[in-house]
Amino acid sequence: MIVDVTGSAPLAGEETVDSAKERAKEFAEGFALASEDLLEITAFVASEEPEGITLGFDGPDAHLLVGRAGRTLDALQYLASNVVNRRGGRARLHVIFDADSYRARREVTLKQLAADLAAQVASTGQ
Repeated sequence: MIVDVTGSAPLAGEETVDSAKERAKEFAEGFALASEDLLEITAFVASEEPEGITLGFDGPDAHLLVGRAGRTLDALQYLASNVVNRRGGRARLHVIFDADSYRARREVTLKQLAADLAAQVASTGQ
């Protein structure tokens, strides 16, 4: 039995962040494949961070994954996160799903709204 007293190396049988990222990729690809009768989508890795991964969906039907106010996308992301992180161990992966660049568009919208509100407060003092 391998015992890690430093807390730096994964113990035998313990999942690493890299293996969790692979599980996230497999989940997204599996979802796209399982949905091929209903949706024309493909999964891809949009970006990777040391403790997280952003997976995107492209295709003519990708917008259908967003749902109302991103709720369908959030639900899918929640399921993927639970599946990826269900194994024991210290490796916890932050999983983000995006479809049809929804999250990037939403970020731009929210930044513009914040700027507009800041300008309104500055001009009215309220």
